[in-house]
Amino acid sequence: AAYTKSLFACDVLDRVHAAGALYLAAPEVLDVGAKNFEAAPGLYLAARTLGGGEGLVPRLTGVEIDAYPIYRNLHSRADAAAYYLGLLPGEHRYLPGDIRRHTGRYGLITWFFPFLTASPLLWWGLPSRYLAPEATFRHVLGLLAPGGTLVTVNYANEEAQIQRELYRDAGMLPWDTTCEDLVGRAGQPLYISAART
Repeated sequence: AAYTKSLFACDVLDRVHAAGALYLAAPEVLDVGAKNFEAAPGLYLAARTLGGGEGLVPRLTGVEIDAYPIYRNLHSRADAAAYYLGLLPGEHRYLPGDIRRHTGRYGLITWFFPFLTASPLLWWGLPSRYLAPEATFRHVLGLLAPGGTLVTVNYANEEAQIQRELYRDAGMLPWDTTCEDLVGRAGQPLYISAART
C-alpha cells in the first residue's frame, strides 16, 4: 500500500510538472491530511526530481488531524509516519493537529482529498466542526511561500466543483485535469488542480 501511495504521489506531481504548473519555490514541502504519511517517499522523490532543479533537498512536513488511531499491529498512524520518514535522508516532520493552527512557509503543498463535504468527514469518524472548507483553504494558501505551488486532488465531481470555486474565490485560476485513479479506486476519476502564488 505504501509503495502504491508513493507512486500515486509521483504520478500526480509528474502530471502537474508536465503541464508546467509545478515549481518548488522553497525546499519545504507540506502534505495536508498526511494520514500515516505512507506517500512520503514518493513526495520526497518527486519534489527532489521535478520541483526546483539540481541540489535542492526537500524537507517534508505532514500534518494530520487524526494521528493516533491504532492499527491491527498496535501501532498508530504517527508510528507509521515515523517509520516512513525514517526511510528518507534529511530531517522531516509529522505533526498531529488541525492544519488551521499550523504556521510556516512552504514551496509546495499537496492536499489529497480535502474534506469539502460532510460525507467523507463523517465516514472518517471526524466531528462536523472540522468541516470548514473556505477557512481551511484560505489558511492553507497563506502557508505558501512566494512562488509556491498548491496541488489538490479530489474524488467526486461535486467536490471538484467546490474546489474550483475555492480557487476562484481566492483569485486564482488553477491548472486542472481529470485522470483515472490507477491506485486507489480503479476506474474512478480523479480531479487534479494546481496553482502558484
